[in-house]
Amino acid sequence: MSQPIKDNFYRAPLDNDIGTSEANKLDPNSWFARWEAAGFRMLRRDVQSFEAYEVSGGVEIKCVAIYSNDLAPVISSAWRYHIASDGSIAIDVDVTLARGLPPIPRVGLELCLPKQTSSEDRIMVDWFGRGPHENYPDRLHSAHIGRYQKCLEEMHTNYIFPSENGLRCDCHELTVGNLSVEGEFHFSVSEFNQANLANAKHTNELVKDDAVYVRVDGFHMGVGGDDSWTPSVHDEYQLREQHYRYAMVLRTAD
Repeated sequence: MSQPIKDNFYRAPLDNDIGTSEANKLDPNSWFARWEAAGFRMLRRDVQSFEAYEVSGGVEIKCVAIYSNDLAPVISSAWRYHIASDGSIAIDVDVTLARGLPPIPRVGLELCLPKQTSSEDRIMVDWFGRGPHENYPDRLHSAHIGRYQKCLEEMHTNYIFPSENGLRCDCHELTVGNLSVEGEFHFSVSEFNQANLANAKHTNELVKDDAVYVRVDGFHMGVGGDDSWTPSVHDEYQLREQHYRYAMVLRTAD
């Protein structure tokens, strides 16, 4: 990995998230406006506690981080790592959200991998879960459970208006290059950082990074789509709970 693993609570807004908002006039009822008001895009991270100690068969690390908007702390994220002697890393994440927040877009992690420099070396993505095309928690019945493989470039859905894209749901195994992930999760893999996806208004404004972003979600909000001008994500696909917990194991792929 080329950067530390980090919490990920945001997604680049979809057309459905933006609703009837205009360039300089947000629709206050849209998900995007609510997320902006809650400060989800620009949260400040402060480490509250950190412990590391040896245990049988490896090392255990505990870290609690507090995320704040401009007004107050809004999210607590408690991580527990177990680094085993075989090099595998088991991660357990416990997230608590403050009362009064809007539904959060996602609860997950982002890993950043160095991109291979040789043009002949294509980065392949293998997974066991829903596919082969992108799918979201409320838009997945046409995506069947199976084992799939695509190259990195094929994992991007090139919407005319750049946004969050490429999620695959209900996955148990994922391999990207030499990284392997096991657990129960949704994921996307991208050459574009989230800020670029969120700020670009046209596809020519997307700039590929010298990195591969692997976004692994324990939970991801639905996309709605009953119409495109109201926040129409059904209640059962909104992330309104105050507490979320998920886990995964990271390994070096064979």
